[in-house]
Amino acid sequence: MTTEDVVTAQRFELRASDGSLRGAWAFASDENEQAFFLCDRHGDMRATLMVRSDGGPALVLHDQVGRMRAEVTVSKQGSAAVVLRDWEERGRAALSMEEDGPTLVLTDDVGKERVEVSLRGKPMVGLRDGSERLRAVVTVTDDGVAAFGLLDEEGTLVWQPSPYPPRPD
Repeated sequence: MTTEDVVTAQRFELRASDGSLRGAWAFASDENEQAFFLCDRHGDMRATLMVRSDGGPALVLHDQVGRMRAEVTVSKQGSAAVVLRDWEERGRAALSMEEDGPTLVLTDDVGKERVEVSLRGKPMVGLRDGSERLRAVVTVTDDGVAAFGLLDEEGTLVWQPSPYPPRPD
């Protein structure tokens, strides 16, 4: 390959016939992150496909004014996540897949984790207070028994329903 066969640049742009920007291939925040940017017909960024500085890929979807609204990522360790963001770009719903199973986390409008649904180990639904302390848990044990419990601020079990009485034969 000769030097005439190589094009070198720090940014490539795709423009429509009217000159409006429709996409770019460039460095994102620094030279450790490269990205493809796709724009709508008005030149507003709507999607970004990138390789982050830690080596993990990410796909980010933007709304009509450029705010991040959804992203799909894979960490360098291999865990995958989908994050949905609110109008202020705060992550409000996150679905992650770790080696031992999936977890869904919902956060409130100030970013506190409030609800967790997990299949990592036993199936579990957890409800947290405004300080992100686990306060209620619903699960199913390995032998198929449903369990429910309420916890105090320190995480101590303070209430659980009595076991069902045996069924008459």
